Amino acid sequence: MRSIASAQAQFRDEASRDLDGDGTPEFGTFGELTGDTVIEGHGAARETPLLPSRFSTRDQEDRVTRSGYRFRLVLGADADGREAGFVVYAFPLDQHSPRAFRADDTGAIHAIEAPADERDLARIDASAWLLLE
Repeated sequence: MRSIASAQAQFRDEASRDLDGDGTPEFGTFGELTGDTVIEGHGAARETPLLPSRFSTRDQEDRVTRSGYRFRLVLGADADGREAGFVVYAFPLDQHSPRAFRADDTGAIHAIEAPADERDLARIDASAWLLLE
């Protein structure tokens, strides 16, 4: 979670993408952070990845599975939304890991008892999550 938040901060600090040209850069996708895909509106992929190659293997929904968790990165629907922030969720793949985690553009990491369905994570109010840092 920390590495994803750090990579997002660096991606934005480098102004890697500013689709609407308003001078406020947006956050990136897993593919853009790993250098696997062309940065939207930039025309080229990153030469130096911000995330290690283990984040390169993604499913059809652009989720990464590693270390017993499935990671989902949520960005805004448009350039203004992508400027506003990001949220990354980590959902446990087995019932022996009872907690799910979330990090956002503040760099804070939160935990909560994992719901039965991963899709419910985005519906949980941010105030219900326990701050870990």
